[in-house]
Amino acid sequence: MKIHEYQAKQIFARYGVPIPPGEVATAPAEARAIAERIGRPVVVKAQVHVGGRGKAGGIRLAANPTEAEARAREILGMEIKGLTVEKVLVEAAAEIAAEYYLGITLDRAARRNVVMVSAAGGVDIEEVAAATPEKIARAWIYPELGLTDFQIRELCFRAGFDRAVHGEAARFLRALATVYDELDCSLAEINPLVVTRQGSLLAADAKIDIDDNALFRHPELADWREESHEDLLEAEAADSGVCLGMLPLGTGGDLQRTLRIPSRPEQAIEILARGRSIEIDAGRLTYQTPDGRTGRRYFVNLVSFGMGGEVAARSRNLLSPFSGKASFFYATVRVFTFYRGKTVELVLDDNRTRGTWRVLNVAIGNGRFHGGGMDVCPAASLDDGLLEVTVIEDLSLFTLFKDLSFLYGGNIYEHPKVRHFRASRVVARSPEITRIEVDGEPLGTLPVEVTVLPRRLRVIAPV
Repeated sequence: MKIHEYQAKQIFARYGVPIPPGEVATAPAEARAIAERIGRPVVVKAQVHVGGRGKAGGIRLAANPTEAEARAREILGMEIKGLTVEKVLVEAAAEIAAEYYLGITLDRAARRNVVMVSAAGGVDIEEVAAATPEKIARAWIYPELGLTDFQIRELCFRAGFDRAVHGEAARFLRALATVYDELDCSLAEINPLVVTRQGSLLAADAKIDIDDNALFRHPELADWREESHEDLLEAEAADSGVCLGMLPLGTGGDLQRTLRIPSRPEQAIEILARGRSIEIDAGRLTYQTPDGRTGRRYFVNLVSFGMGGEVAARSRNLLSPFSGKASFFYATVRVFTFYRGKTVELVLDDNRTRGTWRVLNVAIGNGRFHGGGMDVCPAASLDDGLLEVTVIEDLSLFTLFKDLSFLYGGNIYEHPKVRHFRASRVVARSPEITRIEVDGEPLGTLPVEVTVLPRRLRVIAPV
C-alpha cells in the first residue's frame, strides 16, 4: 500500500525525524491560508501515488500567500501519469546547502533488507544507480542484529557525507530503520535529506510503502488506502512489459497444470528459454480480515470458501510429516470429521444470477485445478475475462471423500448437487463464519467480492 508524502512525514515525525512545517490543502484558498500561517516562502507539492511530480510541474515554489494560492490553483486538477491531483502539501521552503538520500527496501536476491545511502540526493535513486552506481553505499541488514552502529558509520563514510553531519545522519538512519521494521514496510526513503544553510537536517521529501499483508497489524494505517489510485497503478503494471516465468517448485502445482508446465525443473527451464509470451487474467478480491476490517488481495489461480478455507487454515496450523498433496489430503481428512455446510448467498454479475445455497464449498477459478490436482473448475480459462464458479452443495462427507480420487484423476465432477456458473464479478455473503483461502493461503471470512482483471499478466507458456 502506497501512502502520500504528507502521511509519510507524519509517521517520520512521530519517530523524531524533523520535517518542514506544513499542511494539506484541497482548494487554492486553503493553500493561501496555510502559507499565511507559515509566514515565509513555501513549496506547493502535488500529492499523488507516482514519482516524477517535479518534472510534471507538480512541485512549485511560492514566495508569498498570493503565489501559494496561484500555484495550488495550477496544480489541483492536473493529471500526473494518469492520476488527478486532488490535494497539495503546502510547507515551508528549506534553504538547501546539500541533499542526501536515505532508503531501505527489500533485496529479494539477498533475502534481506538493504540500506542505501547516497550524497547524490534530490533525484531519482534509479537514475543514480544507472549512471553513477559508485555514488550509492549499501549495507544489508541481518534480521538477528538489525541495523548496527558500525554499519551506519560505514555507510556515512562510503557515501561521502560531510563529517559534520555524520551524527545527525546516523539518527535519521536509525529512525528510518525503526519505521521500516515496526510498520512492516516494503520501502521507506527520505529523498532528499536536506542540510540547511544553518547546518540542520530535515526530511524534505519522504516515501513509505507498506506490505498489504501486514495491514491487519496496523488498522490505523489501513484507512489511508486510496483504491482509485491503485486501480490506475494496476493498469500501469499491466503495461510494463514484464513477463513472468514459472518453475515447478511449489507444493500443489495447480497453476502449473493449467499452463501445461512440465513437473521436471529442467523441462520447465527449457520452456523459459524457448516458450512464448501469453497474456492471462488475474483476480482481485476484497474480504473481511480476522479483525473485522476490509482486506484486499490479488490472485492468479483460485479462491475458495467453505470447507476449502477450513482446510487451508488447518494446513497452516498442522504439524504434518507430509508435504504437498499428502499434507492437503491429511488436513482434508481432519476437517471431514467436524465440518458442516454453510448457508451462502451468491450474486453474479450484478444480479444476472443470484441464489442462496447450503454449501460444502464454493470455488471461484481463474485456473482449473485446486488442492494439488483436483479439476474443480473444468471450464475455467486463464485468458477469457471470466471466472468459473463451482458450487458444491451440502453433499454428505462420505460421498465427497469417496469421489476425491476421481477428482484427482483429472475428471470432471458431475453430480446433481454440483453447479457451475461463469461470471466476471462474484459477491458472496453468509450469516455464518465462512473461511476463505486464496491459492492455498487462508485469509479471512465472508463477505467477499471477487473481480476478474482481464489480461493483466504476461507469462511464458509452452509453444
